[in-house]
Amino acid sequence: MKTDNIYMTYRCKGCIRLITKLQVLAMQTTGKLCPCGSGNIIPTNITGLEWLLPRVWALVIAKLRGQLAPEPSA
Repeated sequence: MKTDNIYMTYRCKGCIRLITKLQVLAMQTTGKLCPCGSGNIIPTNITGLEWLLPRVWALVIAKLRGQLAPEPSA
């Protein structure tokens, strides 16, 4: 499968909130990326208790089902 150049997880520079690939894809239709209103995001890793967030579980399930394109290679 070809990559769509979207990483699996990002972090908002304004409020440090974790943003998943599913939220980025949804943003393309809604136009809102982060609840704080910031549009600046950077790729990141999931840390600590963030694994327990429902949006992370939704990302994991979508990834296991093969519904997401792979991440871009470094």
